Order: sequence, then structure tokens, then C-alpha cells
Amino acid sequence: MIVRVNGTEEFREEGVTTKPLLGGTDFTSDNAPRVQVSEGSVDVEVLVPSKNLSRTISVQASQKTYLGVSIQDDKIHYKAVDKPFGYA
Repeated sequence: MIVRVNGTEEFREEGVTTKPLLGGTDFTSDNAPRVQVSEGSVDVEVLVPSKNLSRTISVQASQKTYLGVSIQDDKIHYKAVDKPFGYA
């Protein structure tokens, strides 16, 4: 999985999987990648080369914005929220 924020690669890791019961990836609130950005519009590009998938997500970043990403039906889905996700 590769994540670019406003065109800059911020994360790259092979073997990341989703956990359908949790609706997210291998990451928890404690070990998820973190990127500092200024408030305002942010473009987050998520690429999954092993599945030939990509998606650019425009997020309106506020004080703290959390972005959850999953793959369902061969598509990248996301959820942007203002509080950490509850899975552990």
C-alpha cells in the first residue's frame, strides 16, 4: 500500500491486509501512519499495486482528521472522521 498526501509519498508498506470484521486494515489507532498537514483541503492518494487499485480522496482537514481505508468489492472505500477509530 502506498499513500501520498498532496503528491508527497508518506507511507509505503507491502503485505497490508484488511480485517473484514473490523472494517479496516492491519493498523490500530496506536500504530496507524500519521501525517501532519495544515488545515484545509488535502488530497490523499491511496494505491494498492498488488490489486491494481488506486483512489484519490479529497479531505477537508480540521484540527484532527482520521481517515479509515478499506477494500470492498475490488474498490477502495474510505471514511473521514474527527475522532480515532474504536478498533484495537
